[in-house]
Amino acid sequence: MNTKFMAVLAIWICFALIFGSANAQDTTKKDTVKLKEIKIMGKKPMIQHKIDRTVVNVGAMVSNTGVNALEVLEKSPGVIVDQNGNISFMGKSGVTILIDSKPTYLSGDNLASYLKSISAAQLEEIELMSNPPAKYEANGTAGVINIKTKKEKTPGLNGTLTSSLGKTGYWRNTESLSLNYFTGKVNVFANLGYSFSKTNKTLNLRRNYFDNDGTVLNSYQQLAYFRPVTNNGNGKLGLDYYLSPKTTFGMVLSGSLSPGHYSSPVNTALYNPFGALDSNIIADNTATSRFNNAGINLSFSTIPDSTGRLLTIDADHITYNARNNQAFMNSIFLRDGSLKNKETTLTNLPAKIQIYSLKSDYTHLLSGKTKLETGAKTSYVNTDNLANYFNVVDGINAVDYDKTNRFRYKEQINAGYLNFSKEMNRFAFQAGLRLEHTRVKGLQSGNLINPDSAFNQTYLNLFPTAYLSYKLDSAGINSLNFSFGRRIDRPYYKDLNPFIYLIDKYTYSSGNPLLRPQTTTNYELSWRHKGFFSATAFYNHYQDFQTETLNQLNGIFISTPANLGKKITKGVNANAVIRPAPWWDGNIYSEVVNLKFSGQLIGGYLHTSTTYFYLESGQQFKLSDTWGADLSAFYISGRTVGQFELDSKSQISVGLQKKILQNNASLKLAVSDLFRRNISSGSITNVSGAAAEYRNDFDTRMVTAGFSYNFGSKNKQEKKKNGGSAQSEQNRIKN
Repeated sequence: MNTKFMAVLAIWICFALIFGSANAQDTTKKDTVKLKEIKIMGKKPMIQHKIDRTVVNVGAMVSNTGVNALEVLEKSPGVIVDQNGNISFMGKSGVTILIDSKPTYLSGDNLASYLKSISAAQLEEIELMSNPPAKYEANGTAGVINIKTKKEKTPGLNGTLTSSLGKTGYWRNTESLSLNYFTGKVNVFANLGYSFSKTNKTLNLRRNYFDNDGTVLNSYQQLAYFRPVTNNGNGKLGLDYYLSPKTTFGMVLSGSLSPGHYSSPVNTALYNPFGALDSNIIADNTATSRFNNAGINLSFSTIPDSTGRLLTIDADHITYNARNNQAFMNSIFLRDGSLKNKETTLTNLPAKIQIYSLKSDYTHLLSGKTKLETGAKTSYVNTDNLANYFNVVDGINAVDYDKTNRFRYKEQINAGYLNFSKEMNRFAFQAGLRLEHTRVKGLQSGNLINPDSAFNQTYLNLFPTAYLSYKLDSAGINSLNFSFGRRIDRPYYKDLNPFIYLIDKYTYSSGNPLLRPQTTTNYELSWRHKGFFSATAFYNHYQDFQTETLNQLNGIFISTPANLGKKITKGVNANAVIRPAPWWDGNIYSEVVNLKFSGQLIGGYLHTSTTYFYLESGQQFKLSDTWGADLSAFYISGRTVGQFELDSKSQISVGLQKKILQNNASLKLAVSDLFRRNISSGSITNVSGAAAEYRNDFDTRMVTAGFSYNFGSKNKQEKKKNGGSAQSEQNRIKN
């Protein structure tokens, strides 16, 4: 694979030399006409609606001060982030997260850790696409969320410095620095970010165990405290070189480092059938972790002529490394308080992921408002995971061969697409087809008591998309839009790993190497009024639906991803951009969604149906030229997702901002989850011989003070623009 990658990379460099040979002259013409000073005040709205996506402008809300990318996502319309960092969009799980239009290749807690390492101050906007066109990879049944970072294009040196200090139960802080130097021929940019956090989570968990006739055999009640401490650092260094006005070569180096540790004291009480205490377990669990990644991207784009053709090529190499060392120390006491015995288990869980990808996209404008797009991509992923478990007996570490293992996984995907779009009078039409060929290999190495096991899978999929838009009036104030698409969710690399992960003495999790991809067919019909209101009805049908399943064996709960069967999501949503007064801008999003699940579990057949309501609002207030405030809130009703019955929860956050230093800097104060209602709780059902209830209480209420400062030539030019030359005012309007 490396040889193929280098060969295609050589072709890519040849493209750059060929198309970059024609340099154009600077045709800037000086305008000496003078005008009176024009003062243009403008700001981006929080939410913008486009034909194929919704755009969230991150900097428009004061309450985004001092938070990270994952917390910004949670405030985006239709996006829900659960307590494990899993992201759903418009009632659907399986969303693909892109950073600057590039996949992260991460999932679950790894993806959450990576997004937490990115400060909101480094973000420009978030694009939400529930049914993306064929140009985007078919992976992600819930659609695509593209997180775009800031990139300045003003001549000279410019930068932004931000710092914030937050308080929950503990202190946390974030700092970031963005620099950009643009000469017209060369653009160099760098982003640096760091955050420190110490948080607290309290878990209350109760399980009841039954015999065949429903009689309670015993029960289990746990109170656990999690106190993770993390240091997240990330950096990006990039260069854009303009070989000509129509041809650009780019290179970006990026990386992140997230070391951390946590302590987790746990008190577990076991009760007999009559509710009397049988025994007690006091655990002192500790862990150290380290997650880092490094990547390089090479890009090339050219406009061969004036007909609107565009060719882009991207090559990427990304490496992820994770390490997790845990110590589980359990002291078991009898009913009278006497010590029965002590148990100690040590774990060492390193993992490495290597990713190579190469893609090319070509756009060709035909006669009239007709466009043809095509492209191809190849990617190769190689993962290597180790799980080393040791039982400590009399101070000696003995290998636990039941859990110790090594899992290696390789995946290659080759894809190509064709997309056609045309506008004619009141109609707009777009259709696309994407083809993806996937080949995977997995090997689970054996040990003294477990044999080797391997699997190979090869499959070819077609993913059609279609869009139709009709303007109900000649001015296009009202329009109807229909979209159709088919997408796929391939299993996360971690979910294919059959290792057993210890959460506590009575709770394990493991992967499933037999996990199959899930596919979904999506239909959407929407009505849009100007850019201010939209209402959408949607229907999604899943096959081989992937979800977390829970089973219990000898009193131990085991969490495993599995193909449950079918899932049907249908509902309606509405979004309104409002402006009740010149000083008040807001956005309101709501959805009503029905979820149906059906499939075979280990303990029986699951068939559930639930309807939930979700409401989200973000409001901005201009109190004066230098003072501003915002208010954001959400509420989600109770719902059933697979085996989980989730309780309702809500959150209200407020923010206040003061501009200083001639509007080049700002001070911000924000409070998130003001009333501490964003608590995850619920119950677990359809477990053979058992049932469970839980309550996760996080440090969700946080007070944050922040400072940001913009400096450089951009500020100087803006002062000059107030002088009144025609060219300066024209440039200001263009910006």
